[in-house]
Amino acid sequence: MLEIIRRHQAALATAIKALHNRTFYVAFSENSAPEIYGADADQLGRAAFDAP
Repeated sequence: MLEIIRRHQAALATAIKALHNRTFYVAFSENSAPEIYGADADQLGRAAFDAP
């Protein structure tokens, strides 16, 4: 378990600093990249979200 903490120490420190400063921090973008998920990924995701 300590190895994972060491490997991600920089991201953890930045996240903790954001918590203390009450600012926004995100380690990974939430944008669905067309190169990875396909050109229609955003539209499909929104349709799935809006579906009953």
